[in-house]
Amino acid sequence: MRPEIDLPIRAATETAAAHGIVPDRCDILQNGSTRVLRLSETLVARVVTDLDGPRQGGEWFARESAVAQHLASYGAPVIPMHPGIPPGPHEHLGYTLNFWQYVTSIDVLGSFQLQPLHGDAHLGNPMNTTLGLLWTDWEDTFLGPVEWDLASIIWNARILDEDHETADLILKAYRLAGGHIDPAALHHSLIARAAVMSAWNPVLYPDPSPERRTKLQLRLDWLTEAANLPLPLTFERPGKR
Repeated sequence: MRPEIDLPIRAATETAAAHGIVPDRCDILQNGSTRVLRLSETLVARVVTDLDGPRQGGEWFARESAVAQHLASYGAPVIPMHPGIPPGPHEHLGYTLNFWQYVTSIDVLGSFQLQPLHGDAHLGNPMNTTLGLLWTDWEDTFLGPVEWDLASIIWNARILDEDHETADLILKAYRLAGGHIDPAALHHSLIARAAVMSAWNPVLYPDPSPERRTKLQLRLDWLTEAANLPLPLTFERPGKR
């Protein structure tokens, strides 16, 4: 095993063992600037592997742990920290880490038929050229239900603009071309698309205009209602109004 992979695993397994939990597996759930490792039936470790990145030391991990514990104490829908190990953050072999309970995700869209997708099929990505209508921007392509691309292309019209005529015409054209649309898959894809674009908004627009802020709030309001989330979502940054 390569040292850049082996050392973070050692840091996690040895820290867990020092607190009386002997790992019986090591499934890598995420391998990025933070490595997420499932070490037992219930134990997940998060290890900071970007040692030269912007988040130095353990203060931000301590803040995350404190926020997660506070929210969990009020019954908020957050992944809980593992009760068998102190919240930390812990330091071992030069790595900062903490421990969480393992939970499974509900992969709703995975139950539908999968096919290659564009992945970001909004109306800004097809171009009307001298060669006809051509698609660009394939960086988000993946396997999924076709309803994801359909949700992407109708989302603004259907939800933000309430231009149901345009959205219906797009779906009708797809059906006339021989395509099949599963209403449940389309519904879940609309929710997933709203969640993805909401998460991307601060990255794409770090200093959003009032119009962008309004659109994001509309998206979050719709997402809260459509997904039946227990906590209200809003877009407010400390010190900004």
